[in-house]
Amino acid sequence: MKRYVHWCLLFISLTFFPFCSITAATLTLAYADVESYPYQVGNGSKIPALPGLALDVINAAAYKIGIEVNYVRLPGKRVLQAIKSGKVDGGFIFSYNTQRAQYAKYPMKGKAPDSSKRIATLGYYFYKLKSEPLEWDGINLYNTKQKVGAHLGFSIVKELKKRKLSVHEVKTTAQLFDMLRSRRVAAIAIQNSIAQEYLYRHNLYDVEQIQPAIITKDYFLVLSHKFVQLNPILANQIWEVISAIRDDVISESRSKYWNR
Repeated sequence: MKRYVHWCLLFISLTFFPFCSITAATLTLAYADVESYPYQVGNGSKIPALPGLALDVINAAAYKIGIEVNYVRLPGKRVLQAIKSGKVDGGFIFSYNTQRAQYAKYPMKGKAPDSSKRIATLGYYFYKLKSEPLEWDGINLYNTKQKVGAHLGFSIVKELKKRKLSVHEVKTTAQLFDMLRSRRVAAIAIQNSIAQEYLYRHNLYDVEQIQPAIITKDYFLVLSHKFVQLNPILANQIWEVISAIRDDVISESRSKYWNR
């Protein structure tokens, strides 16, 4: 019933705001050149044939609306700079914070981001060597004076620093696990989906996840202020269609990434 209502609202939106009122026919989106599996696949500027679940969702939404999408891969901080300067129409996938919201538009519900229009919900966890003691109670990380590893520019870095932890930032997932296994950091803080894929792909059995999650967040496609100002109807349509199709697209596409 809930999904039926959602599709009805989407139909009304597309009916009463015809495409002749839309300025943009092509959307240029930027995303990080570092893999965030399974939502963003591969490293570097190339966009692989199986690009990731986030791109699958966005592509399906664009197809339903009738627009084209051009993708650009950049280092994480340059993605944000490109959105801020209006060099691209938007980027993904980003959690909400007030600083980013000053130059990137999120789908909002009142004063908070609208969770129903997310692309994904991801959890960050600590991972440690099985042979090394480490205690985490969900608030404090005990038994370590060493640094914690994290991806450069990822939102978890700010969260770790709020908890008074010393953070060593690196660009790639391989670097994170290399630091952990060489005992240069006591733990790494990483998205669960990225970590599990890396452990599976490289047959690593000496590393384990620590419960509970450090934090769980919704992640969104954000759009530049310039794009939303010029295309307010299209911006809302994009987020509405993502909300309507996201779960079905992810359900249908997930097996492609786990059965490679």
